[in-house]
Amino acid sequence: MTPPARVPARPPLAPGTAPVGGVSAVLSLANLPFAFCFDVLEVALPALLVTRLHVSPAWASGIFVGNTVLVIAAQLAVVLWLARRSRRSVLTAGGLLLALSYLGFWAAGTLGGGLGAGALCAVAVLYTGGEIVYSGAGTALVVAAAPADGLGRALARWELSNGLGRAAAPAALTALLAVGPGILWGVLATATALGALTVRRFGPTV
Repeated sequence: MTPPARVPARPPLAPGTAPVGGVSAVLSLANLPFAFCFDVLEVALPALLVTRLHVSPAWASGIFVGNTVLVIAAQLAVVLWLARRSRRSVLTAGGLLLALSYLGFWAAGTLGGGLGAGALCAVAVLYTGGEIVYSGAGTALVVAAAPADGLGRALARWELSNGLGRAAAPAALTALLAVGPGILWGVLATATALGALTVRRFGPTV
């Protein structure tokens, strides 16, 4: 009788990382503030440009087009280049880039008028970089970290956190902007940075 094949043991987690069974839950919770980034260009920036900087809506369209062009031109190359690095580190870096871009949006908005709108366009390049890095690393980290018999559940949790974040984003972003741009960008930057640090602290080293 042929003995059953031995299943290779999963590499041990680094000290401080979450147990395998809880990895997807930790990542999904950390992902909630990340998911707000997708509505920044569609909700927060257009509202900021029109209601606070009092400039033409064409600025928002230009930022959106520029973001789309950069994603199409650079995403594949960036994702392939980052594939050789730790997915946990890449996802952390993506969150920190997004957090820095939110602080940049806040600083640019204080300039006011056309000058502030132009500065927002420049900061949008940094934001796009963070978006590309986050989009390319998040799902890959979940897939690499999940046990074979729990991959479906892990992906479901991840997509649920994306869906919840995107569903809450429009109302949350407009409510925060109504209080003030500093509150909007400060809350986004803080929450996203905390999400990134959570990934760094508890995510698996894959």
